[in-house]
Amino acid sequence: MSADGDAQTGIAATGGAPDWRAFFNRFARVVLIGNSHEADPAALGRQFGDDTLFVFFNRVYKVLDAPFAGRRMLVARATDRGAIIVRSNVVDLVHPLMAGAGFEGVINLKGETMDRFDEPSAFRLGPVWPLDLSTVGQGLYPAGKVPSTGFAFLLWLLDLGLETRVALHCFTGERSPNWRNSRAHDWTFEQVALRFLLRSGRIDALDDHLTGDMWTDRIVARFGGDRNAVAASAAEVLLRRVDVADRLAGEAWSTQGLVRFLRQTPRLFGKRFSERFSVARRTGK
Repeated sequence: MSADGDAQTGIAATGGAPDWRAFFNRFARVVLIGNSHEADPAALGRQFGDDTLFVFFNRVYKVLDAPFAGRRMLVARATDRGAIIVRSNVVDLVHPLMAGAGFEGVINLKGETMDRFDEPSAFRLGPVWPLDLSTVGQGLYPAGKVPSTGFAFLLWLLDLGLETRVALHCFTGERSPNWRNSRAHDWTFEQVALRFLLRSGRIDALDDHLTGDMWTDRIVARFGGDRNAVAASAAEVLLRRVDVADRLAGEAWSTQGLVRFLRQTPRLFGKRFSERFSVARRTGK
């Protein structure tokens, strides 16, 4: 589909939105790119051809330094004040990395009932489709938390019953040196669920974050017994330790705002400053 949304795809539309099963089944695989500092979507783009759709989330400049050439889609999370990239005034940073041939569109994802959709023109990309997933985690997700954008989108894809394979890249659930993880999401629960989905063959992984060594197997080999019992015991201990560590890390992270700003300034604002300086030199203003 073209960036303007006027190309003919042969996909029937309902209420302005595509037939989503038909939309995604056009591809051999759909790859969801996590916003991790270890992600390398450019390498994946070279590895896979036009039969692969790459799905990016929100602030794509976390994982892209240059425009992405493969078939791609942007999922923009809504909030009660509008989409994250809109209310944060970073659309001008996202746009050049996504725009152009091969761009399939924007999904404005509503994750909570109080979230609101933006006008399509706010994204400077198109077509734009609103998608309400505020109930996708009901009965599954831990109380008091809401699914992350990537996890909610994955649940929805699985509920569609696609023929195409869904693969994850760098869904680590881990903080990076420059970007925090929202405490609104239960990252531990999501990692457990993702490992289960991978082990059961429901999804694929394009890195080893979900396939690392499981020490529960070694405990069973040494002491015998039921692996599930060991896993349950481990979960009880780890959930408590992770919750405490996450709280302390969040408090420490909140005190490092100036350091992160200085570290990110060259990347996010260097080009703007350079352009303004060049204009000033030429005009003398």
